[in-house]
Amino acid sequence: MSSCINDTKIQIDKDSDKNVSKEKLDFLGITNGDKLSAASKRALKWSDQQLLNYDWYFEYNLFDLKGDLAYQEGVVRRDPSALIRHKGKYYTWYTKSVGKTDGFEGDIEKDKVFPWDRSDIWFATSPDGYTWKEQGIALPRGALGAFDDRSVFTTEIMVHDGIYYLCYQTVGGSYNKRVKNQIGLAWSDSPDGPWTKSKEPILSPADNGVWEGNDLQDRFSVREKGDFDSHKVHDPCILPYKGRFYL
Repeated sequence: MSSCINDTKIQIDKDSDKNVSKEKLDFLGITNGDKLSAASKRALKWSDQQLLNYDWYFEYNLFDLKGDLAYQEGVVRRDPSALIRHKGKYYTWYTKSVGKTDGFEGDIEKDKVFPWDRSDIWFATSPDGYTWKEQGIALPRGALGAFDDRSVFTTEIMVHDGIYYLCYQTVGGSYNKRVKNQIGLAWSDSPDGPWTKSKEPILSPADNGVWEGNDLQDRFSVREKGDFDSHKVHDPCILPYKGRFYL
């Protein structure tokens, strides 16, 4: 531990021209002085008083939701989108599935493998952000043979020029440990839908890398590594900026 701290200080001293205490490194979450981001380098120049006064250091007030989004045995609701407000109501979209999760121990082509497996995207509304009314499915899984026929989940909402967009994660086909995830897009002129889904994914993993053998349930035997995104692309968020959309 002492050696790691000393090595970190050597690099930080070179980049920021100041001696940084272990407490400050811990506070900033810096564990590797050899790989400092631009944000970390800026933060190292702030005084202790500046760090303590920044607005993003605060404590959350946590509370249990009421209504349809309260805990329900046997029902998975997870990965909610950002909240938007429309005509006096808050909206959120989320992953919903039912039933127990079997993991990789059962027949993963037929069972529910993960909490987000065999999911649809639902939405709910609230007048105050505390008590929620579930409004039903916003985006169902695709028809058999579609790129999103196994599961649609982990969505995010964007509103731009009066159009509502949902980008989301997808799995298609019979599930196996080598299956590739993709990202789909849907749009509507109302947060209540109906939604038009893209016929093809808007983002797919790189199509390279080679597994060893033909056992689809073996994801560790790799003959040739592909790009960093050659297996899955996850957790999309889409934003408009200066005439372009960024994903």
